[in-house]
Amino acid sequence: MNSHQRPKDDVLPGFAVLVLASIIVLFAVRNLPWHLDDLDQAKQAFVSYQMIEDGKWLVQELPDSAVSDRPRPATKPPLQGWLSALAYLVAGGHGWEVAWRLPAFVAALLILRGLWRAGDELYGNNVGAMLAAGAFGLNSYVPRLASLVRTDMLLTAFIFFTGLIIVRKLRSGEPWTFRERAATCLLLLGSTLTKGPIAYGFLLPGIVAFLLVTRKWEINRRVWAGWIAWLLPAAIFGAWIWHGCVNVPGFYDQVVVKEFFGRFTVGERAVHHTGWPGTYSLGLLGRTLPWTLLLIAMFTVKQVRVACRSDAALTWLLCWTLGGLVFMECVPSKRFDRILPVVPPMCLLLAAAARHLPKFELRGQPIGRIAILAPLLAVPLAAGYAGLRMFGSFDNDARALVAFGAATRAAVQEKRDRLVVVSGKDEGMLLYAGAQRFTRMDDAIAAWRFKRIDWLVLSEGDFDKHRAALEPFDLLASTPLLPEKFNSYRLLHRVEVKATPPAAPVQLNTEDGAPRRAPSELSKEPGK
Repeated sequence: MNSHQRPKDDVLPGFAVLVLASIIVLFAVRNLPWHLDDLDQAKQAFVSYQMIEDGKWLVQELPDSAVSDRPRPATKPPLQGWLSALAYLVAGGHGWEVAWRLPAFVAALLILRGLWRAGDELYGNNVGAMLAAGAFGLNSYVPRLASLVRTDMLLTAFIFFTGLIIVRKLRSGEPWTFRERAATCLLLLGSTLTKGPIAYGFLLPGIVAFLLVTRKWEINRRVWAGWIAWLLPAAIFGAWIWHGCVNVPGFYDQVVVKEFFGRFTVGERAVHHTGWPGTYSLGLLGRTLPWTLLLIAMFTVKQVRVACRSDAALTWLLCWTLGGLVFMECVPSKRFDRILPVVPPMCLLLAAAARHLPKFELRGQPIGRIAILAPLLAVPLAAGYAGLRMFGSFDNDARALVAFGAATRAAVQEKRDRLVVVSGKDEGMLLYAGAQRFTRMDDAIAAWRFKRIDWLVLSEGDFDKHRAALEPFDLLASTPLLPEKFNSYRLLHRVEVKATPPAAPVQLNTEDGAPRRAPSELSKEPGK
């Protein structure tokens, strides 16, 4: 067996640095040019924006809440919004675009670092680190989420480090310490304040499966940190839910019924987009090539499968990965960004399985050589895909609405209370223009006529329909109808109509009936 042998380290330090640098660059540039017009980014960005603008730190609203028929509170807990708001304040009240993306990007870097160190520990040297980090960063999937204004990467970081504590606990064989229990509790609390109790779905099925599978095996089975560590975060999240239900109109319907229970609805009653079991598994297989094929190939080797009986960490990683994947496959609501927390344990599983390959070889090839060849193949694939998508975004002028919003802010300057943005499907427009809420078209026209506002942002359709009612105005900026955008927009400035000066008074000559000017006007004639 390989467990007592020291594997050869075939990865040169310079090559490792180059691969890590490539991953970090991919994380940083994949979503250029930055905008908020897809994947509900505007909803998450609006959370931190409203914290600063309106002081709503516990429960926020969705961007279209002001024009909806019922109250629409934000559906996510506020932790990522707090982090973005803090970053914005630390930067002196500047740089929302960076502040919105910073939590996800930092979380991605922390996961990458954790995978590198844990992969090194599991395999025995940098070969394992290269396998784990490369599988995480060099694919078409993870770089996309590394700088999106979404909660998925932050949630994944909390779940990953919770599971990593269990990995190290199983390897050490020592009892749980207070520090480890407290760390587990805080990580679970962070996950619940990021995206609710979904972390329990990614971790508990694996824990239960591990305890069932290993009940007759003579290996370390200390995967449970204690009831307090697991229940206290759920209780604090429950307190947030209680606060919302009691104090925020519409919270129960929007968050509890629609956001949580709605995930399990199917058929005509389905609240969210649904998919068939197997959607996530097949998607991961394709999006994380060539690493998934390499992992499958390793588990075709009998010695790797047999090693599960003696390597508790290997078994836990297998149960953790499959438990989270199976749980998510059973949830009818499907969207591929939600399966991200399965990826880090899958990456560590790759490094742990490689440790048990006979003679550290797979199909006659040294695993160290594979750890070098796989990144050489994956870097062009990941970079090429990222470049193609970025080129498409630039070609489609993805930041057109951002530029339009900048022109709006430049025109309005400090008079934001004199600006109205008419409700539309592009939720990011509210943030681009620097407004605090959408307004209905009828209310905007009324405010325009009564001179309560001076600037108006509206869609092309509303502009064409209500143009006569808005005259006179200056058209300051506009956007064309762009690919992948919902609408085109116009920025109008209200024009004051100057009153016509009164005509000179006229008097009639009582003698001949000819009109003559008043004496006061005669003095204004030249020479008078």
